[in-house]
Amino acid sequence: FAVVYQREKPRLLRYFLQKLGNRADADEMAQEVMTRFLGASPAIAVATPRAYITRIATNMLRDRAEHGSTRLSQLSVSLDEGLHK
Repeated sequence: FAVVYQREKPRLLRYFLQKLGNRADADEMAQEVMTRFLGASPAIAVATPRAYITRIATNMLRDRAEHGSTRLSQLSVSLDEGLHK
């Protein structure tokens, strides 16, 4: 796993940074991809780790687009709401 991590994490960071434009979100997404890969790889034989990791990353971007940009956006309160409390 360490070899795959060292090779793929920088590539994922570049990919997510290009797509998201935010380094913190890119780093969080890249870390989540590697966590999911690690969780799945013992259970299945991955012949091409790069392709599998790319698929995870693509699916995560799709999910993010469908469910909102960040967890922070789910936790935030609009300015108007905050003023009326």
